[in-house]
Amino acid sequence: MVVWRRSLATNYTNNTNEIINLLASHYYKSSRRECSSRSISFIRVKVENLFPGFATASPDEKESFLEALESLAGDNVIRVKWQKHRVGEEPLSVTCTDFDKLLTMTGKAKPQDLIDEVSSAAKEIVNQHIAPDFFNFIYTHINISDIMSGMNTNAIYDISAVFVYMQKHNTLPAIRALSILLYNDSKRLEELLSLFQPLFRKAEKAGIVLPDMTGLERSFPEVWFAGRIKLTANGANHANIMENSNGIIGLSLSTVNQIDRITPLPLREGFSILTVENKETFYALSQGAINSAPTDLFPALYVYTAGYPNRAVSAFIKKLAAQGCTVYHTGDLDPDGILILQDLCAIIGRAVLPYRMDTKTFNHYKQWGRPLEDTQLKRLALIKDETKNLPGIAALCNIIAQSGLGVEQEIINYEQ
Repeated sequence: MVVWRRSLATNYTNNTNEIINLLASHYYKSSRRECSSRSISFIRVKVENLFPGFATASPDEKESFLEALESLAGDNVIRVKWQKHRVGEEPLSVTCTDFDKLLTMTGKAKPQDLIDEVSSAAKEIVNQHIAPDFFNFIYTHINISDIMSGMNTNAIYDISAVFVYMQKHNTLPAIRALSILLYNDSKRLEELLSLFQPLFRKAEKAGIVLPDMTGLERSFPEVWFAGRIKLTANGANHANIMENSNGIIGLSLSTVNQIDRITPLPLREGFSILTVENKETFYALSQGAINSAPTDLFPALYVYTAGYPNRAVSAFIKKLAAQGCTVYHTGDLDPDGILILQDLCAIIGRAVLPYRMDTKTFNHYKQWGRPLEDTQLKRLALIKDETKNLPGIAALCNIIAQSGLGVEQEIINYEQ
């Protein structure tokens, strides 16, 4: 909240700065929402957001604020909408239409200029033949959302140093040791990896192969699964990695990346797998708590997604799907549960079939459902039409929206 200064002698300059900085902040937020998909023609802000408590402010505070508004309007930076018959006394809203002037006054860069700077830095690194596919992806896909998250030219140059190091060395030191080596700062690499995670994910979805940075993470991606399978690895000997006999097994991302084939035991065609969002349900199902299966064939494998799938889970499921198995998923009956199903479809590039994610299950358990916040309900808008076309999902979205409830997977008895 803005606190307007009480000294009238200095109020004019201070209040002008407060107004233009707040307008600039709104402009950047609007630019981020647009993600540069179309230009922003104006920004309108209610006076109550610029000066909370204006109606009860002292005469000196009001006079200073009004003088600042009139000055900016005289410079054609803003337009002021006044209460009828109260022109010059009671402002309703402020509209900025000259963003060049606004940003010049605040000393802030234009969003497109920042995008151009980062794009140029990425192109420079491409020309140096450092991870060219990835940095070319940045060059062509960087947007204002990335910029507002903190992406800048320093970050681009700094992350390129990691790629250079990985080109020259077969092994990596611990993340903080490498950070000191590259940047003389033990925390810089962690900051960079966090900043670049969205771009890493987008690049991988676009088919760009990135080097394995598992050793540089402080949380290591793993996949947990249960079922009788045989895992084999690439190589002349087609070496056997593991033969699992109904236990629960965890694999690291680096191990998953070695897998060439996953064979159900006993060997059969047309096998199915069931991915499970939550750990409690995964353990129950994988230990035989389920008496029926989503198909006539009992699932060869249960895979725990741990909410939204991490890279190890994604890689494991993608390898399974590539062998032609039918993939089912069961999870929470709420917007994020459906969005996880949507993510899984994107990962394997085809439909993942929902299991017990329908209105029948929802209605059976809704008396124990939990109220959803407005922010959670708004996430229904992120569910794509192709996801709603999966069996039962459109109706499930409707009943969630109408009831405002979500049903957690852990309360569902899958034996019924």
